[in-house]
Amino acid sequence: MFVVRRIHHAKPGQSRKLAEVLRKIGEMYQGNGERKPSRIYTSGGSTPGALNTVYMEWLEEALMSPYRPELVTLEPSDGLFAELKEHEESSSEIEFYELFSGE
Repeated sequence: MFVVRRIHHAKPGQSRKLAEVLRKIGEMYQGNGERKPSRIYTSGGSTPGALNTVYMEWLEEALMSPYRPELVTLEPSDGLFAELKEHEESSSEIEFYELFSGE
């Protein structure tokens, strides 16, 4: 089992708006059956960590290519990905962690 974390860098003052867009995107992927539930969290401001940073994290059974043929490409009609770009300062980063199972 793997933890996948996307790190988004918000424009100043846009962290909460960016977090809301990411929540909707996570729900869209989950509703489509492409992803498990996501957690969205922020750092900076009233908590330690980098300012204007929003994290989106979810679990995956296996790490697979985003170019695999069976993957459904999502193109939301409500413009969520365009809205995402409105609130981002720069491109997101991605991290992968293997969960320790004790086996």
